[in-house]
Amino acid sequence: MKILLVYPPDRTLPTIPFSSLAVLQGCLRAKGHTTVVRDMNVEVFAHLVRREKLAYYADLVGNWFAELDGKPELTAAEYDRYRFLAPIAAVPREVLLRAEESLHVMKDRNRFYDHRIFNQAFDDLAAMIRFLYAASPMYDVESADFVSKNMDALLSFGGDPVQEAYDALLESVAAEKPDAVAITMPFSFQFFEGLRFAHQFRKRLPGVPIVIGGCTVNDYKNSLFNEPRLFDVIDYAMPGEGEDAICELMEMLEGKRPIEQVSNLVWRDDTGTIRFSTMPPSYPDLDKVAPPDFTGVPFEGYLVPDGIANLQTSRGCYYGKCTFCGDSFRRNFRMRKPELVYQDIKGIHEQSGVKYFLFWDSLAPPKTLRTVAEGIIRDKLPISWFAETKFEKPYVNPDLVATLKRGGGAFLQFGFESGSQRVLDLIDKGNDLTRVDQILQNMHDVGLKAGVSWFIGFPGETPAEARTTFDFVNTRRDRIAISVYAGTFMLGADTLVFAHPERYGIDIVRSETGGWDYVHKDGSERYDRQPLDEAFRARSDLPLLCHGAYLMYACNKVEDLEKVTGLGRFGPIAREMIDDPSVALRTNDALVVRRFGYDCYKPWTPGAASVKRAEVEVAYLLKNGQSYLMDADDKRLVALVDGRRTLGDIVNDVSRAGAAGPALDAAHAKARLARLVDRGIVLAPRESAEAPPAATKPAGTPTTAAA
Repeated sequence: MKILLVYPPDRTLPTIPFSSLAVLQGCLRAKGHTTVVRDMNVEVFAHLVRREKLAYYADLVGNWFAELDGKPELTAAEYDRYRFLAPIAAVPREVLLRAEESLHVMKDRNRFYDHRIFNQAFDDLAAMIRFLYAASPMYDVESADFVSKNMDALLSFGGDPVQEAYDALLESVAAEKPDAVAITMPFSFQFFEGLRFAHQFRKRLPGVPIVIGGCTVNDYKNSLFNEPRLFDVIDYAMPGEGEDAICELMEMLEGKRPIEQVSNLVWRDDTGTIRFSTMPPSYPDLDKVAPPDFTGVPFEGYLVPDGIANLQTSRGCYYGKCTFCGDSFRRNFRMRKPELVYQDIKGIHEQSGVKYFLFWDSLAPPKTLRTVAEGIIRDKLPISWFAETKFEKPYVNPDLVATLKRGGGAFLQFGFESGSQRVLDLIDKGNDLTRVDQILQNMHDVGLKAGVSWFIGFPGETPAEARTTFDFVNTRRDRIAISVYAGTFMLGADTLVFAHPERYGIDIVRSETGGWDYVHKDGSERYDRQPLDEAFRARSDLPLLCHGAYLMYACNKVEDLEKVTGLGRFGPIAREMIDDPSVALRTNDALVVRRFGYDCYKPWTPGAASVKRAEVEVAYLLKNGQSYLMDADDKRLVALVDGRRTLGDIVNDVSRAGAAGPALDAAHAKARLARLVDRGIVLAPRESAEAPPAATKPAGTPTTAAA
């Protein structure tokens, strides 16, 4: 059979091929099938990133928005449309017109490794992606009506850039004339685009069976199939691991196996009943699985100067205790023999020329990493790699760390989660902060770069503990290369917190978006996480982690690595510098200030006949897409920031009445400047990364800054 393997658009820059494409291709080809890989994230991006096309969409949105923005008042329907268009219209036309050239920057080794050029290109492309996908629906996957909302949108939605790209590209996809289509959807935010691809493909080749799989299908298998309309656009769903199950499905389609004997399968039978396979779940023996096959993967289309291959060496998590982590990450741990993993990457390197690898396991086993490193040393291969792992005892051994570095190890990414030992124990993370420091120092000593991911808002965490986490990372910038702040705690239905809320003194409730949230049993309020979230998100390296640039810089321009990170670009948070009047402030190069006729942040007033025009200014950050309403005090302060004036000069200036406005209280002016710094609108300099300063206030001490 000929199977089309599809990765739908995922709303991010296409930089690394997702591992499931190569894994499924290897398994299917080993069984004698023919496969074709179509990474629609790459293809849609390439189709849309053209200057004339982006100019068309920029002008279209600009004209729609200008028509509403110029009216003296808006009706409820007009205001609703205005609020939808405002964040799209905030992206400047000139940024969109630079996007095509920014694409070339990402593939040009000379310009890619010039951090100033890279940063602007990265920000421009990120803003462009948000612009192009702004109209595409995205719903809370934890909500009970997630699939129903997607199906409603699928049948009523169109005319957006992604649809236009599909219309242009689907003819060539259909021309492959496959016998079956397999769509992999690891991320919930690509669910709509995956269904839209299936829907559009089915219009062209209605008789070809379509199966969906991936982490999204597996993680939410208990709720996705309550909506029977899902099977109007697909034929099968495959929750669970797909290596063996997809081969069984192909046997069924060839008439060699009854459907009841296909593992991990969900389908709608002739009576309209949704049926689930009664076969035991398939957990493949990873030592018997065929090696990943990257044949046909369009490495030349990804936004990096050299190809990066992404693969897993294990399934599940060998630790498996973290209470915030979902079942699919924690359960059923198995690992491929380390010797086979090394042969896999050696084969991929010889087949495709790829010399950069990402090991995106839940936790890559230290034994596997040692074996890979020893093989690279022995065979003298020009391979560099990154791995997601854990602050484990083996890394306390400096000899192991040195071996990893000599054997191509360039980056280890750790789930740090919190700088509070009490919170780590609540999470049951198994991290000991003393051991964390030992490991970081071992890595620093040999030049092996470290990244950490963390979040705030775990049940029971205090604001002081949240600040402590940032302080831990910030004061170790010489040892922690990237800081991946992942946001505020998100409660999933398949976590141990959800299963045992009594342990944390909480009750589970539905959120405003239909997902899951919690309240304290004792009635106490949670601390306001928004100010800290704004400050940490502005400096987060999560977009960089998704891109892969951190690995490229670590291997080829390590001296400039910090200059492309969030902490390097956005500088200190306010409480590190707000009490130093000598600090010279400057505005963010990635800041755009837009003037709108209406306050798009203000909800409609029930019972009102209309809303009157009243101009506002909005600060829009290209790096992360955050936008903030600026009042008169904010505008006055920002107008004084020029890279020369110090914080003390600015506070003294606004403390006196003048043409710019009445006198501002000094404490109020400092508090506003602190908020502008935390949000990344105004930046303070960072003198050195070699000897990072501790926060000027101890963790937990309230200041005029975000608290």
